[in-house]
Amino acid sequence: MNQTARIDLKLSVGDMVAARETTASVQLLQTDTSEVGAVINNKQIVDLPLNGRDFLQLARLIPGAIPSRAGATAGQKGVSRSVNVAGARDTSVAFLLDGIDTNDIVFQTPSVTPSVDAIQEFKLLANAYSAEFGRGSTQIIAALKSGTNQWHSTLFEFKPE
Repeated sequence: MNQTARIDLKLSVGDMVAARETTASVQLLQTDTSEVGAVINNKQIVDLPLNGRDFLQLARLIPGAIPSRAGATAGQKGVSRSVNVAGARDTSVAFLLDGIDTNDIVFQTPSVTPSVDAIQEFKLLANAYSAEFGRGSTQIIAALKSGTNQWHSTLFEFKPE
């Protein structure tokens, strides 16, 4: 989902040999794009104990993202429905679900709240991301799982405080 692939190859003429050598190294600096962000994959989403089952809690796992102050944006029982990322306002967050803009134009919060069980991948972009996203200082992008022909379900319980 919204990834740039880069492969740098150097080919040189050499002697024919029967040996193969494979090496790998960690990429320390991303030089393909200027965007800053992180991806949370399905395995991490399933393994995390999210109290309240709110998918926006995933954004708080990204460095620099904190919950908005209670009451700053519309929410239930004073709970914020957005995040502040890298010091930007919580009203400058844009929400995309499978590539569709889901911003509530009045409150600047997500108008659709998918179940965390339905999310395949969660991505938060900040900084100078691609122009395809258009607005907002932060992009919160969620991709839903595709359907299957098998029945499956999830059960969870949270005790009130």
